[in-house]
Amino acid sequence: MTEELERADNDSPWKEILEAYFSQAMHFFFPETARLINWERTHTSIVRTRTARKRYS
Repeated sequence: MTEELERADNDSPWKEILEAYFSQAMHFFFPETARLINWERTHTSIVRTRTARKRYS
């Protein structure tokens, strides 16, 4: 495995956790901002790995 892929694999669990628990994380770390967000609206994650950017650019 290349060094770049190993780095991407290390980032994946954190990105998945943040995406799964984004609302809870926002309420915990930024409660005032979280109150301003309309949580009923759907969202699209803009987190991309370095390899995905390279592959699609």
